[in-house]
Amino acid sequence: MAPADIALGVTGARKPLHHDQVMTPWSGNRVYTCLKSLDKTFRESLRQKNAVVTFDERIYCEAKCIQWATSPDLDNVIVHLGGFH
Repeated sequence: MAPADIALGVTGARKPLHHDQVMTPWSGNRVYTCLKSLDKTFRESLRQKNAVVTFDERIYCEAKCIQWATSPDLDNVIVHLGGFH
């Protein structure tokens, strides 16, 4: 079992996670938190009109779905695909 598949229980005992409890980088909640943080923390504190973020294809797809579903909440975040190398 990989270390990512182990979680500490309330008592501190290590216990295996069920497959639907494992948080992946593309989990909707993590992507939404990232987008919301960009909008609130960075964009507003720097007094910018827009915030730009670049993701790989898997996370980009999740981010766009979240952005479309929450529109106009995240309309000031520009989600960009690729451009890492």
